[in-house]
Amino acid sequence: MNEEVKKYLDSGLAESYVLGLATPEERLLAESLVARYPEFKNEIETIEITLEELSLENSIPPPKHLKSQILNSIFNKAEVKDTIIDKPQAKIVSLNSVSLDKNHRNYQYLIAACFTLLVLSFSFNIYLTKELNQVKASLNDLRSSRDDFASALNIQQASYRQVQLAITDISKVEIHKIILAGNDRLPGVKTAVFWDSTSHAVYLNTSSIPDLQKGKQYQLWALKDGKPADAGVFDATPGVANLIRLKDIDGAQAFAVTVEPAGGLPSPTMETLCLIGNI
Repeated sequence: MNEEVKKYLDSGLAESYVLGLATPEERLLAESLVARYPEFKNEIETIEITLEELSLENSIPPPKHLKSQILNSIFNKAEVKDTIIDKPQAKIVSLNSVSLDKNHRNYQYLIAACFTLLVLSFSFNIYLTKELNQVKASLNDLRSSRDDFASALNIQQASYRQVQLAITDISKVEIHKIILAGNDRLPGVKTAVFWDSTSHAVYLNTSSIPDLQKGKQYQLWALKDGKPADAGVFDATPGVANLIRLKDIDGAQAFAVTVEPAGGLPSPTMETLCLIGNI
């Protein structure tokens, strides 16, 4: 991914743009990135779709009884007012006094209605803030999953290229394939060493070899002129096709594998010999 696009994605510019929280300068920048980079445009579309889905899934309609409660409250107060006005009054008051009293009661109803709307608005804002935080968390999880997938894909591609190169090398006519068979320590286990007698390259298939305990590694040895020569240490990859290259050997009559401390030893521990094969 383009480093510039990644920088702006990590800054939260895309979320601010979609949610309408961006400044005019940020909106211009976001629109410029949408026009220039498909990755940024895809991120904008992903956020919009996610917001729409979350809105549909989590939408909460106002309680059905809320409207009727507000209207009943207002009408009840109005009925009380009418009752008071309709009753015969022995006291004679001026028209100005009646008008002022009526306006005072109207202001009381208006203040009550405004207070009710204020409470509803405050509750709705709290709900929206909670939903916004959930959306941001979902977007962060989505971005994290996408990055993890990209990293795993890069590792797989690198491993695939490495195996391709190794297969190309072992396809040469100079390659000797030596089958290593397990003894009592690894009964029934078989693997193969591929040795190029011209370039001296050595490859080993580790997919059929079992794991070792922590702090231990396998070590490959080449028997050369009756003496063992270190060909390198390696770890097992059970069930995963893996052809690794070890140290070059310029001459060998046989190959063998022992179990050694991590990092290997200068000479083999014969008590841990587990695989052997002759050329």
